[in-house]
Amino acid sequence: LNLDASHNNTISYSTITAAAADVIALHVANSSSNTITQNYISNPAGFGLFFNAASSNTVSFSTITNNNAAYGAMTLILSTYNTITQAYISNPAGTALHIGNNSDLNTISYSTITSASAASAFHLEFSSANIITQNFITNSSGRALNLETSHGNTISYSTITASAADVIALHIANSSSNTITQNYISNP
Repeated sequence: LNLDASHNNTISYSTITAAAADVIALHVANSSSNTITQNYISNPAGFGLFFNAASSNTVSFSTITNNNAAYGAMTLILSTYNTITQAYISNPAGTALHIGNNSDLNTISYSTITSASAASAFHLEFSSANIITQNFITNSSGRALNLETSHGNTISYSTITASAADVIALHIANSSSNTITQNYISNP
């Protein structure tokens, strides 16, 4: 399913799947003010949900999955002011949620983000002023949350856990002015 230059649409109560690396299950490009709610979105071989230059969209009450080290289950590129809430985002083989390339001012809340791989469950890079609050972020084999070259983000009221030896649950590199408050961060 492809939304290109499309605005004010609602996608709900749907199953959206693909099974190839060169296909995106749900692609939202140059689009704004769309509501994606109560869906199952999956592509075991590639991207599940991909935002490219998308703004002010809402993803809620949805399951987004894949199982491939080369692709995020959900990826945001050049996308701003989006809300991801009460979502389950999973990629056992790689990064579940990737936010990068000047994807600023997004809010991720009340969501579960999981991986079981050497990649980070949630990778935030080159993006600023995002709000990450009241999430459960976990990775049994790698980093749970990785911030790289990202500034002015807020991470709060979240559980961030890793369980592999010699792995950091929350890793921050080349980043400044981030606020990290009232979280549970652990690698037992």
